[in-house]
Amino acid sequence: MNFKNVILFFLFLPGLLLSQSIHDSTKSKGITIPTPEVQIAANTKLNLLESFKFSSVAGIQLGARINYSFDFDKYSASSYLGYGFSDKRVKFLFDFGTQLLNDRSLQIQFSGYTHLNSPFMKRKWDHDLNNLLYAFGMKRERFYYYYRTGFSLNVYKDIIPELKVGFGYENSTNKNAYVNSDLSVFNRDRVFKENPLIGEGTKRALNFSLQISKKDYPSLFFKTENSSKKLLGSTFDFSKYWVALSGQNKFSSFSDLKYQIGYQKANGNLPFQELLYIYVFAGESQLQFSVPTYGEFYGDEVFYLNLENNFGKIFPENIPVLKEVNFSGIFNIGRTTLSASLMNKYKFNNANETEGFFMETGFMFSKILNFAKVYFAWRLNNFTPEDNFILYFNFL
Repeated sequence: MNFKNVILFFLFLPGLLLSQSIHDSTKSKGITIPTPEVQIAANTKLNLLESFKFSSVAGIQLGARINYSFDFDKYSASSYLGYGFSDKRVKFLFDFGTQLLNDRSLQIQFSGYTHLNSPFMKRKWDHDLNNLLYAFGMKRERFYYYYRTGFSLNVYKDIIPELKVGFGYENSTNKNAYVNSDLSVFNRDRVFKENPLIGEGTKRALNFSLQISKKDYPSLFFKTENSSKKLLGSTFDFSKYWVALSGQNKFSSFSDLKYQIGYQKANGNLPFQELLYIYVFAGESQLQFSVPTYGEFYGDEVFYLNLENNFGKIFPENIPVLKEVNFSGIFNIGRTTLSASLMNKYKFNNANETEGFFMETGFMFSKILNFAKVYFAWRLNNFTPEDNFILYFNFL
């Protein structure tokens, strides 16, 4: 059992509650907490959640994120500027999005950045908050890092309401990041683990995506990405493919099943930061694995199946705080395989594939105070000396 997760959860729960942006929940008569944003000009807000960050690479990082929104969100933008006092680097992110045409069926997204990225995921504010508690609090780094500088452009078009296609381009320079900080509140004698080395170079890649979705029917998602030396002048030469089927079916008041099944495949000489993975801490609406640690399993071929059944409300209606809480069962299965050449290439990074099919099960309480959920999950195989059981707190 991961008791540190439990201790941190209760130790920092008040801070987590105060830092979370909560939507209005007057319909369910839940508890609402003001959004931690400050209006600094018309259509412009300062987000307070990203003012203070910490990682073993950047150390203490101070910054500010400003969000802009115009014409009822037809145009929106977000910019972040921060400075790490240990790596002595400026971090900058700029995102812009717009929805064009009368029906807003054409979407354009642009991102420019020079920042500390993480392989296998796109970190969000809640991931950085989680790492602040673990790394700065307990000297246990949660993620891997590398520096990425460049831009990306994506265009999406709704062909019909049920069909959306997308095209994108990325041009970024990737460089290694190293541990620069030794700070922590507790466990000061502990040493941060070295950050894994990546494949340094310039990534130039094109992508295409297709999504078919219709209410009350399963959704199909397909995406391909190609990074080519010959065609695009990229340092890296590889291609990736993703396909996923997901949906939700309510059979009764005690059976509301969400499911997701997917397959991923990569060809070519993948740099470490481009290896495929199973989703851990994905958050939001996407189903996820709970017990595997970040970066534990990856490969050049991945299969996964996520099942989550909501059994509904289990507490009496006369208990105000608990009456909206839902109880769900969880079962996940996944497999990653790594070719012999890539396994040998990244053995110094402890590259691991699953032993057969990884399986986990558990249960979840959701709609806690109408905005939070708690996972209790454990491994059924692929055991480790620790982290075979997890208590994980997440936001809806």
